[in-house]
Amino acid sequence: MSINTLASLPRFFASGTCSRPPAGRQRRRDRLRSARRTLSRCSTRRPRTKPPSKRRPVRRAAVVSRGATAARLKNATTTMLRALHVAEKPSVAKKVAEHLGSLGGNQTSRSGPSPYNRLYDFETPGTPLTNNRRVRHTVTSVTGHLMASEFAEPYNKWHACAPRDLLREDVSSVEFRVADDKLPLKQQLEQEARQNDWLVLWLDCDREGEAIAYEVVDVCRKKKASLDLYRAVFSSVDRSSIVQAWRQLQRPDKRKADAVAARSELDLRAGAAFTRFQT
Repeated sequence: MSINTLASLPRFFASGTCSRPPAGRQRRRDRLRSARRTLSRCSTRRPRTKPPSKRRPVRRAAVVSRGATAARLKNATTTMLRALHVAEKPSVAKKVAEHLGSLGGNQTSRSGPSPYNRLYDFETPGTPLTNNRRVRHTVTSVTGHLMASEFAEPYNKWHACAPRDLLREDVSSVEFRVADDKLPLKQQLEQEARQNDWLVLWLDCDREGEAIAYEVVDVCRKKKASLDLYRAVFSSVDRSSIVQAWRQLQRPDKRKADAVAARSELDLRAGAAFTRFQT
């Protein structure tokens, strides 16, 4: 070592240059300290957890809700009772639908094959007679007698037999058929009978009304034999009478209808026989 180098050593130590490490080494130390601080923070900090989702599981709940609703609707459809009401004329059918429809609401009206006999649809709560099953009603009407009596072939022809043969039941027979002008009404009753469980008869409460009621029964039961028959007994078409008649339904009386049929057949035989005898 030269004398000049030795002479400059006091100035080197006095300036503090020897205490500073090289730049590359300093950067490595800084990175090491930063890594240590990061590790220390990670070891002391609580582990981060995923925050709970604020979205509610509506998708699954909606599916369950729709399934439950569908099940309820299916049960309601299978347990709902369907009743077909038949009145003696359109004005009575309109009153029956108006008063019974007020018990449940949501009444609709539609036309069928018979343009003069409209159909009214609505629902009402159940009654003890229906075992509290909800009832789907369809109200329509006839216009008097559906059927007409006439002699069977060949006795319906004027000169087919002697007049006295028309008085003998063992020789000539009488048939009750739907009149030609009532065929659209017959079709309407058949269509509605297929879709109902009950047949409720709102005909006049006398023998003639009972006869018309069983004409309706004959038409409807040919399409659905399992129809359950009921008779509404009422004396006026005000609301209290109609609602009470619905809640206290009775059974129709076949004997009254048979009495009317016997009288009608006797009138036909006697009238036809004496008319032909006189001419």
